[in-house]
Amino acid sequence: MCVLTLRVPLMKSLRPLKRWSSFSPPISRLAPRSSYSHVQLYKIVTFVPSKTDIMRFILLFIALFSVSLMTLAQTTYQPNDFAEPGTSSFVSNLKALQLVGKDFSPTGENYQWDYSNLSLDSQQKKGYLSPDFNGFRESFIALCVAGGGGLLDCIAKWEDFAYMSETFSDTIEVGGVSMTALTSVYDKSDEAFYQTMIGGMVGMETGYVPVVLELEDYDTLLQFPVEYGQEFASHGRYVIDMNSLGSDFVYIWDRKTESVVEGYGSLTLPSKSYDDVLKVRKSIDIADTIIVNGTILSNPFDNRVVYQWFSPKEKLPLLEVHGYQLLGGVEIYTEGFYIDTIYCSEEPLAFFYSRPFFPFIDPETNTSEVGFTNLSYNANEWEWDFGDPESGDANYSTEMNPFHTYTKEGTYSVTLTAINTVCTPPETDEITFPVIVTDSSQVGLPSYEKMAIQVSPNPFSDVIHVKNDHAKEVTLRVTDIYGKNVLKTCVAPHTEKNISTSHLQHGIYLIHYVVDEKREGSMKLLKTTTR
Repeated sequence: MCVLTLRVPLMKSLRPLKRWSSFSPPISRLAPRSSYSHVQLYKIVTFVPSKTDIMRFILLFIALFSVSLMTLAQTTYQPNDFAEPGTSSFVSNLKALQLVGKDFSPTGENYQWDYSNLSLDSQQKKGYLSPDFNGFRESFIALCVAGGGGLLDCIAKWEDFAYMSETFSDTIEVGGVSMTALTSVYDKSDEAFYQTMIGGMVGMETGYVPVVLELEDYDTLLQFPVEYGQEFASHGRYVIDMNSLGSDFVYIWDRKTESVVEGYGSLTLPSKSYDDVLKVRKSIDIADTIIVNGTILSNPFDNRVVYQWFSPKEKLPLLEVHGYQLLGGVEIYTEGFYIDTIYCSEEPLAFFYSRPFFPFIDPETNTSEVGFTNLSYNANEWEWDFGDPESGDANYSTEMNPFHTYTKEGTYSVTLTAINTVCTPPETDEITFPVIVTDSSQVGLPSYEKMAIQVSPNPFSDVIHVKNDHAKEVTLRVTDIYGKNVLKTCVAPHTEKNISTSHLQHGIYLIHYVVDEKREGSMKLLKTTTR
């Protein structure tokens, strides 16, 4: 038998009690007072609770304890919650137009973020690949050795600090130099996720070359575990100096970032909702500098802001928004993305690049393995034709980022068809690029004799610039990879000319030139999307 003894103060206002609450046992034997005094009096009251009363007490205790735990325990984001090589998710991309009038700064504890009315610009499958598959491994090792590093040390550095990578489809043109296939290389540990290298195809007058650089300071992007109230600072910097390649161009990329996990709660997106969300705010001071032909240019927008929302239910940020902070604290947002499902919103746009950039037949295996990075938009299925019918069924694939093994040298026309099966009927887009496989491993960066005809930038988007140093008129003819004429023009002696290429589809083209009907040359150009 369980006996509960209470020491009940006898107050002046004390009245006989029937129940404490709906969960309280009845109090019996509580004798009414017969007299009062100014001295605090107590009367000992005992009662015997029933089994039902005991269960009510236990349930009440459990309920109160659970509420206390829910109040104190906030979401944390562990290293295993974040992406690994091979992780991907469908996202909807945001541009400035979709972000007008939005405010992503509100935050707090147990906050409810509602962005269910976000629209979209395009969709794609966003994710990370192993950096060994992005085409820049050999370039990094070659540049590392050229900079004085030992071969084994350079290989070890790549293996130690190149864990995953992300390639972007944008083309950046700065100071007359264009860069495409921009690729960030990252490392990840139990303590942090940080950027270690940057790579890209840099356009030169004689073609494009792969360049990958190690950051002078590794830029910490996340510290694990991510939890409310966390703060940390980081710095990232690298320098692209093209003077050694014959171009008077230097680009200095410099970032100082203050990160704070400033809120937690729930997040509602157009197609999904999450109730275990952490919000991160990054304040970034930008000190970029471009030096072109001795002229120094700097970025006028030097205060960037980035917002990210994370949940253990997703490997990528649920929502990420980039923008700038102006004077007075006003924020203008320029781009972003959020986790979503595929829609029939825009027509598919097929695009890819192959790796390695200069494939060759390995003399030991008599094969050349080529990988393909898919950068298509608005598609959820893909069909590949590697232009190698002799390989049988291996000539085709439906993987997003496949590999194909070539057994002979030659030029292979590789076709990617991007498909959106949500549309009725399904919508498609197709693109074809040549893959040139050589028969020797002695392949480095292409070397060209200094030409009197200079064409830039390469890759290009809507305009190419032609400089004719000849004393005679030059006829230019541009063909696609099938040999079809798509453009023809003439450039007068010792003059320069801008040629519009906005009507051309993205892809690879050959530009041929004839001088006095006797001297002929050509070079390969790549047109990319500026999306």
